Amino acid sequence: MIKTRKASAFILALLTLMAALLVFDTRAYAAKATKSIAIGDFDNRLTDHQENELRTLMQAAAEETGLNIGIVITGDLNGRNDESFTNEFGFSAFGDSDWVVLMLFNSYDRPEYSRYTDVISRHRKADDRLRRYDKQMFDNIYAVLERNAYKDYSEEDIYHLFDYYGACRVFVSDVKKLGSDSFATRLWVLIQYHTGQILLGAVIAAVVTVIIVTSTVKGYKKVKPISATNYIDRSRTRITRQVDRFMREYTTSVSTSSSHSGGHGGGGHHSSSHGHHR
Repeated sequence: MIKTRKASAFILALLTLMAALLVFDTRAYAAKATKSIAIGDFDNRLTDHQENELRTLMQAAAEETGLNIGIVITGDLNGRNDESFTNEFGFSAFGDSDWVVLMLFNSYDRPEYSRYTDVISRHRKADDRLRRYDKQMFDNIYAVLERNAYKDYSEEDIYHLFDYYGACRVFVSDVKKLGSDSFATRLWVLIQYHTGQILLGAVIAAVVTVIIVTSTVKGYKKVKPISATNYIDRSRTRITRQVDRFMREYTTSVSTSSSHSGGHGGGGHHSSSHGHHR
């Protein structure tokens, strides 16, 4: 009876521990899910409907890429510079995780902010995957953000003509496309964004191949044919040690002409890129 009670107590304690761990894990997962996106529209440039739509798009992109995504729209940096403001938002929302944050900055009527710009900050895996595309991402953002802003405007209403919602959608779309770690997506991005480099590399490789082949062929033509008499000892009719030298020279030539290449991976831990001033 005592043994049975001890066994029952042990099983109950084990089940309690498992339940506690399960609750902890569920809460941790829920916390991570709720922090996978963050929007700070401090300048009130998005309607409630636009912000809700944007959250849906950001959540889908975050789940597909595994990157936390943040967007800040502000006209006041609270005494900080543009980069530190963006970084603080990212770290406050996502901590030391894999995240990317876009900060769209409106500095009108604030001369103290005249040297500050829009910023994209990336941390950990987001930096590894997206840093090389910062220029393309800003170009895509501005193509939508400023599309109609400089047509028939007066000085006081220009900042109301920027398409913030469209620009944010483009940013999220680029993160989803460029930040994915799947092979198919990376291949598609490589073809789309690096076609010129691929073609240039192919041309260079073809030219180098032609030069090497031509030089090798000419080298073989210049070698005097080796007569079979060089390998014959007329007194005994046997192969001399010159055969060994010939074989060693041939093998060395092949070994020298062959090559191999290696690579190394890795990337930066954190970086920020600047757009332009508005």
